[in-house]
Amino acid sequence: MSNKREAIKGLLDKKPTVNTNIQSTVNTVLQKTGNTALQDTEKLDLQRKKKVTYEFDFELYKKLKVYAANSDKHMVEVVEAAVRKYLSETN
Repeated sequence: MSNKREAIKGLLDKKPTVNTNIQSTVNTVLQKTGNTALQDTEKLDLQRKKKVTYEFDFELYKKLKVYAANSDKHMVEVVEAAVRKYLSETN
Protein backbone atom coordinates (compact mmCIF):
# COMPACT_ATOMS: atom_id res chain seq x y z
CA MET A 1 0.00 0.00 0.00
CA SER A 2 2.76 2.46 0.89
CA ASN A 3 4.48 1.66 -2.43
CA LYS A 4 1.44 2.96 -4.30
CA ARG A 5 1.37 6.09 -2.14
CA GLU A 6 5.05 6.68 -2.75
CA ALA A 7 4.59 6.17 -6.48
CA ILE A 8 1.65 8.59 -6.58
CA LYS A 9 3.54 11.14 -4.47
CA GLY A 10 6.52 10.79 -6.81
CA LEU A 11 4.29 11.50 -9.81
CA LEU A 12 2.65 14.47 -8.12
CA ASP A 13 5.99 15.91 -7.05
CA LYS A 14 7.48 15.48 -10.51
CA LYS A 15 8.08 18.81 -12.21
CA PRO A 16 7.21 19.20 -15.88
CA THR A 17 10.23 19.12 -18.15
CA VAL A 18 10.90 21.34 -21.12
CA ASN A 19 12.32 19.76 -24.22
CA THR A 20 15.43 21.91 -24.44
CA ASN A 21 16.42 20.46 -27.82
CA ILE A 22 13.25 21.74 -29.47
CA GLN A 23 13.44 25.08 -27.67
CA SER A 24 17.08 25.60 -28.68
CA THR A 25 16.21 24.73 -32.30
CA VAL A 26 13.42 27.31 -32.31
CA ASN A 27 15.70 29.90 -30.73
CA THR A 28 18.42 29.16 -33.30
CA VAL A 29 16.04 29.53 -36.22
CA LEU A 30 14.71 32.79 -34.83
CA GLN A 31 18.22 34.10 -34.27
CA LYS A 32 19.32 33.16 -37.78
CA THR A 33 16.29 34.73 -39.43
CA GLY A 34 16.01 37.64 -37.03
CA ASN A 35 12.30 37.17 -37.28
CA THR A 36 11.10 38.92 -34.15
CA ALA A 37 8.68 41.00 -36.22
CA LEU A 38 7.10 37.80 -37.48
CA GLN A 39 6.69 36.57 -33.92
CA ASP A 40 5.02 39.84 -32.94
CA THR A 41 2.72 39.66 -35.97
CA GLU A 42 1.73 36.10 -35.14
CA LYS A 43 0.93 37.11 -31.57
CA LEU A 44 -1.22 39.99 -32.82
CA ASP A 45 -3.02 37.70 -35.28
CA LEU A 46 -3.87 35.29 -32.47
CA GLN A 47 -5.13 38.16 -30.32
CA ARG A 48 -7.42 39.35 -33.13
CA LYS A 49 -9.00 35.94 -33.65
CA LYS A 50 -12.32 34.89 -32.15
CA LYS A 51 -13.08 31.21 -31.74
CA VAL A 52 -16.52 30.32 -33.11
CA THR A 53 -18.47 27.11 -33.50
CA TYR A 54 -20.91 26.43 -36.31
CA GLU A 55 -22.77 23.38 -37.46
CA PHE A 56 -22.23 22.53 -41.12
CA ASP A 57 -24.17 20.24 -43.39
CA PHE A 58 -22.16 17.00 -43.33
CA GLU A 59 -21.70 16.84 -47.12
CA LEU A 60 -20.56 20.49 -47.17
CA TYR A 61 -18.12 19.72 -44.36
CA LYS A 62 -16.65 16.78 -46.29
CA LYS A 63 -16.25 18.90 -49.43
CA LEU A 64 -14.62 21.66 -47.40
CA LYS A 65 -12.21 19.20 -45.78
CA VAL A 66 -11.22 17.67 -49.12
CA TYR A 67 -10.86 21.08 -50.78
CA ALA A 68 -8.68 22.38 -47.95
CA ALA A 69 -6.48 19.28 -48.03
CA ASN A 70 -6.08 19.46 -51.81
CA SER A 71 -5.25 23.17 -51.54
CA ASP A 72 -2.77 22.55 -48.71
CA LYS A 73 -4.70 24.96 -46.49
CA HIS A 74 -6.40 24.77 -43.14
CA MET A 75 -10.18 24.59 -43.24
CA VAL A 76 -10.45 27.86 -41.32
CA GLU A 77 -8.43 29.63 -44.04
CA VAL A 78 -10.88 28.45 -46.70
CA VAL A 79 -13.90 29.44 -44.62
CA GLU A 80 -12.47 32.88 -43.82
CA ALA A 81 -11.71 33.53 -47.50
CA ALA A 82 -15.19 32.42 -48.53
CA VAL A 83 -16.89 34.59 -45.90
CA ARG A 84 -14.75 37.62 -46.85
CA LYS A 85 -15.58 37.13 -50.54
CA TYR A 86 -19.29 36.71 -49.79
CA LEU A 87 -19.41 39.82 -47.61
CA SER A 88 -17.52 41.92 -50.16
CA GLU A 89 -19.94 40.86 -52.90
CA THR A 90 -23.05 41.55 -50.85
CA ASN A 91 -22.01 45.00 -49.60
